[in-house]
Amino acid sequence: QVVRVVQEKRKPDAVPYEFPPACPACESPLDKLKGDVALCCPNLSCPPQVRRRIQHFGSKTAMDIDHLGPAIVNQLVDLGHIKDIADLYSLQASGLEDLEKFGEKSAENLIDAIRASKERELWRLLHGLGIQHVGSGVAKQLALHIGSLQAIMDAGVEELVATDEVGVIVAESIRHFFAQDNNRQIVEQLVEAGLNTKDASAGRMVEDTTFFGKTFVLTGTLKKYSRMEAGEMIEQRGGRISSSVSSKTDCVIAGPNAGSKLTKAQSLEIEIWDETQLLTAFDGMAPHPGPSETVQGELFEE
Repeated sequence: QVVRVVQEKRKPDAVPYEFPPACPACESPLDKLKGDVALCCPNLSCPPQVRRRIQHFGSKTAMDIDHLGPAIVNQLVDLGHIKDIADLYSLQASGLEDLEKFGEKSAENLIDAIRASKERELWRLLHGLGIQHVGSGVAKQLALHIGSLQAIMDAGVEELVATDEVGVIVAESIRHFFAQDNNRQIVEQLVEAGLNTKDASAGRMVEDTTFFGKTFVLTGTLKKYSRMEAGEMIEQRGGRISSSVSSKTDCVIAGPNAGSKLTKAQSLEIEIWDETQLLTAFDGMAPHPGPSETVQGELFEE
């Protein structure tokens, strides 16, 4: 942590450092959001950022593309097969013979995984884009309450801020990201490739008081579902998932081997369910209707 500047140790002939106005790699205007110190390049295809952006896009918490680990991403970029996330969807198995230790079956598995990712939920695509301050939680709220990528791109700061978990800084970050021509071109390519750009559940959430608007914490081991799966099912029913117990927590789901979170919930007299109670609540309320097939909306309208 920087506490203060030690003025007395500064050389007499020192001059203020002038920050560059543009990225030294791609010449995009640098971005500095309110409350942030760091200058960032917002360009999705900025060469020094490409590898990590593609890795993030394909990660489990984003588009969940199997077989797309760091080693494969590095080879794909180094060999010129891809230069940004949109290029993933133009890859062909027959063109990957030059990847080291990558046989025909491996190539087919990768292409199948990329193809399957086209049907991922809208929030995963939003998170995968790597917009500053837009993690999975914010992405889920945007998808649910605004409903489509087109609408999110068109939304003003005021409309974005009306979404849960989105403040002014996050809203301005989203607006700035989509204001970049290069980013919009990549998003357009993703749409043309057939990725899902709509949340079929938006505006159709059933407001059941069991889950809707309440905050849940999961701890311990669950038998029927993993904690991640159970959390997604709660969110599908209008609830929120938190990683920590506080006075704002409405309910803690505690399986065997629950630790300090259960103890804290007991001390705060927060409602505690076991897995049987959770499953009973799930059975009592169906989630909102999910898409039977990928919804491919027109993103860039005439």
